[in-house]
Amino acid sequence: MNITVILCTFNRSHLLATALDSVALSVLPGAVDWEVLVVDNNSTDQTHDVVKSFCQKYPGRFRYLFEPSRENRARSTPESERREVTHWPSSTTT
Repeated sequence: MNITVILCTFNRSHLLATALDSVALSVLPGAVDWEVLVVDNNSTDQTHDVVKSFCQKYPGRFRYLFEPSRENRARSTPESERREVTHWPSSTTT
């Protein structure tokens, strides 16, 4: 079974790490393959950096999607399913 947890956020980087830690530490049966898709609704804080750190710490578990417009936020989830998302490798040089 495959599960995708979709977490939409806007300028809540100070709370995001706690939420992602909670999901990352979840224990599911071995037959369950899961991931977290963080949809960033045009945040202007450190949301991108927080998600990037989780993508590096837990390769293959976290994905990031930046929604450039806050209009029609209710549509973020369907849009995310049609767009390519960013996969960061476990180690990068910046």
